[in-house]
Amino acid sequence: MGMIYSLIALGITLIFSIMKTINFAHGQLYMLGGYSTFYLNIQYGVNYYVSLLLTLIIMFVVGAGLQRGFFRYLRGQELPSLLLSLAIAMGLEAAALLIFGPMNKGIPPQIPRVLSFGFVKLSGTRLFVVIVSASLFLALSLFVGRVKVGQAMRALAQDSIAASLQGIDINRMSWLGFGIGSALAGVAGGLLVPIYYLQPAIGTPMLIKCFLVMVLGGLGSILGCLVGAFILSFIESIGVFFLPGNVALICAFSIVIILLIFRPRGILGRE
Repeated sequence: MGMIYSLIALGITLIFSIMKTINFAHGQLYMLGGYSTFYLNIQYGVNYYVSLLLTLIIMFVVGAGLQRGFFRYLRGQELPSLLLSLAIAMGLEAAALLIFGPMNKGIPPQIPRVLSFGFVKLSGTRLFVVIVSASLFLALSLFVGRVKVGQAMRALAQDSIAASLQGIDINRMSWLGFGIGSALAGVAGGLLVPIYYLQPAIGTPMLIKCFLVMVLGGLGSILGCLVGAFILSFIESIGVFFLPGNVALICAFSIVIILLIFRPRGILGRE
């Protein structure tokens, strides 16, 4: 769960860093990625692993389309962008309810074998989620740090005016960043379909948890996403085991409140 949280939060961070927009529709993109994988695999008989790859491509196109069709006209306008993302989130959830229905859906575990590492037991499906999530996280880190286009995106995140003066195409970097962020959310949804149920309302709870991850780790920090994700997933896992109901999530919110009081920029966030 730590790897999944970090993957989704990384997408939100990427979009926020480049466009200075908090995308409240990101949870619904995660939900759509799950439905995309489900229908490709169950309804159309596409191999699960191929379905994941196709979902990555589909959600990249969806994200880039949202930026080109809506968000680019509100660049630099924080409140209108925020309201737009809320409207898109509610619209996507309502559309998913009408199209896919309210019933829970899921895909059978793809790797039913249980693996043992000493006293630790882990299902093959969960290990696959960890490996794929970690690979995507590492790939994006290398892309942003080593590849010229990724460096241009990082420059845009640091100073958009200076980046444009150096010849960086802001519009191109914006839809590319939005597409990559959406693709990460979508593939995270596809990875969790064999483990958890799928229904139209799953996007909002996941979005709230990923906001917690971003605040814990520090807004705009890639490594902070990973740190915050593991802190939250650790609190959740231990809390669910020892505490009743949603007390674990209350504990997580309490920790975020305390952290914001003493370190408003998060663990690895900058001034």
